[in-house]
Amino acid sequence: MQIAFTKVLKDGLWRFAVQFDGQKEGSEYSIDVNPESGCIEWVQSIEEMPDGEVTLHFNH
Repeated sequence: MQIAFTKVLKDGLWRFAVQFDGQKEGSEYSIDVNPESGCIEWVQSIEEMPDGEVTLHFNH
């Protein structure tokens, strides 16, 4: 697995791209981190899915 910082989003979250070995083409994975609270959102974009994105929120 590889994780790389990509950008700061408009809402201030930090976005990191996640890539897995053998990852299926057409799927993208990201982690969004709130730098102030440490809360993490897992984002999965899937081309074949209507609206194309699933987000899981993790709070500590």
